[in-house]
Amino acid sequence: MTHPDSFSIREVTWNGPDGDDVRRIRRRVFIEEQKYPEELEWEAEDAAGARHFLAFDGEGKAIAVARLLVMDGTPPAAKIGRLAVLKEHRGQGAGSAIMEATIARARELGFRRLVLSSQTHALNFYERFGFRAAAPEHMEAGQPHRWMERETEEEEG
Repeated sequence: MTHPDSFSIREVTWNGPDGDDVRRIRRRVFIEEQKYPEELEWEAEDAAGARHFLAFDGEGKAIAVARLLVMDGTPPAAKIGRLAVLKEHRGQGAGSAIMEATIARARELGFRRLVLSSQTHALNFYERFGFRAAAPEHMEAGQPHRWMERETEEEEG
């Protein structure tokens, strides 16, 4: 799918040809820039069951990533996570484009409840997509986070 701001978003697999871009972006943002411990960044879910999304700029370069997981519960929820935009491409709309695509895909898959664990400095970003804080602040990989959630709207038809 092509985003109006000239970003294209593709759903990719961890072990597929675009998996290296997923890992490269997450390594640069979370491990190198934000100093997350490497052993906490890579999870079994990445290769087993996660849906990964890449945003590409107008030149076809992968610049942002997000992950969609199924969470247990009744009804099950979809968890959006590992949203990362390369530093030199922030503020240009890639994060918004990949969020919109990930939410749309969750809706297509039938999920009506979405959750995420946001770094506290990014709460306002996720609020723009209808997410609301759902729990007190907690620490995750040494960074303050808050759980957020939203209901997806029904598809218009």
